[in-house]
Amino acid sequence: IVVTAAGDKKEIQVDETVQLSANVEGVEWSTRNDDIVSVSETGLVTGLKAGVARITAKKDGYINGSITITVAKAPEKAAKYALRLEEAEHYNPNGMWGMDASQWGMGWMGPGETPVEDNSGATEDGTSLGWLTAGCKETLRFTSNKAVQVEIGIVMAYNTVMNLGTALSIKFNDVAVSTSGLETVAPEDPNNYYEFHPISLGKVNLINGTNVLEIEMIAQGPNLDKVLIYTEEDINIAVIPAVVTPRIQVANADIKIKVEETAQIESETEGLSYVSANTEIATVSATGLVTGVAVGTTTITVSKEGMKDATVAVTVSPKPVAGQIVLEAEEGTLGGAAQIENNNAQASGGAHVGYLSAEASLTIKYTPENAGVYALTLVAASTANLDWSQYPNVTAGDQEIAPVMTLKLNNTPISLEGKVVTGGAFGTWVEVALGDVTLTAGENTFLFEFSGQAPNIDCLKLVAK
Repeated sequence: IVVTAAGDKKEIQVDETVQLSANVEGVEWSTRNDDIVSVSETGLVTGLKAGVARITAKKDGYINGSITITVAKAPEKAAKYALRLEEAEHYNPNGMWGMDASQWGMGWMGPGETPVEDNSGATEDGTSLGWLTAGCKETLRFTSNKAVQVEIGIVMAYNTVMNLGTALSIKFNDVAVSTSGLETVAPEDPNNYYEFHPISLGKVNLINGTNVLEIEMIAQGPNLDKVLIYTEEDINIAVIPAVVTPRIQVANADIKIKVEETAQIESETEGLSYVSANTEIATVSATGLVTGVAVGTTTITVSKEGMKDATVAVTVSPKPVAGQIVLEAEEGTLGGAAQIENNNAQASGGAHVGYLSAEASLTIKYTPENAGVYALTLVAASTANLDWSQYPNVTAGDQEIAPVMTLKLNNTPISLEGKVVTGGAFGTWVEVALGDVTLTAGENTFLFEFSGQAPNIDCLKLVAK
């Protein structure tokens, strides 16, 4: 069987058709590439998505014939006007955009003032709007010198097919724009969040004056780039950039103090007011002086009329015992997987060192006022999800430390045999007496090295004998 395409057309676009024919009547048409093309009983091929498909003609008593059809993406319709959504008014009910440690357990990206993010050159200006979650709203205002009907679209991207009807709602000049049945275009690479495509929203009516497009997220939304206007009309279109309200900037947005200690909130902005969310944990004066009252965490809201508030996180840890020297783990040098965690008010400095697994290390250096003998205590907490089988000498809930860590002072080992962190609760700090040690004049070095999942470490405590 010999198969030919009408006009020898072997390349079509998405949604385009081509008629196939065979030199034998009554053939059966089929394809294994039915995600790329469809083929009817009469041999009419329709392009479904970009790719290459083989269509086969069969008939009893004949050798099968086939033809290869290439499907290309349909060229994008040219828009007459493009409006940058970066110039829209951005609203987030949480006040800020992006990831922070409290959301994701990672501190490598802090929350941002706007949802504008770099997209590695995927758009013309290299940026788009991201971090658009439920409740976020984009309001774009622009002027038109004509009252005319136009088609509008939004350029957007997501790493899979997203049903826009359940992700966002849109209004144009207070009239709802239907998103029912609309979807984002899935990229070829599912790890690519930045393959942008225009999605048409249909016809809207421009007014002669200020037009308002409102995009509100119902759930997690796609990245947004720009608004497109399709028309044959010559219209004077001008975006009205949103007025940006400045946010109060503070130099120390994360304060850690002990009970009865104070810390000053630092800002170059004058005329600020301060309010503590919990005065039983920490108070704040009219000048921004924070005082620790009791162990715990709270926030201080810093305000000024005409500016966005700033929030200062305050962690109050226990007051040190008189005559006791506290060496905070988080002030040491970390190696391997070790990480500082800032989420436990019960820790002596409001933070501790965790993720202490094989090949991790922690170095704490200290220069005493007086050389001599000191009683040494380790403050630690057992780790969550512990495999208790590696600790045969203790019961579930306790953690023996010798099998998974060593401690040296100035290269001299400190015995950890039989030392156990009791309690078995993550973040429950217990003191483990390690005996007497001798500190020399000058700098002394405590070195922790880890060979397995070890307790979280808060601090070392020293008391002169």
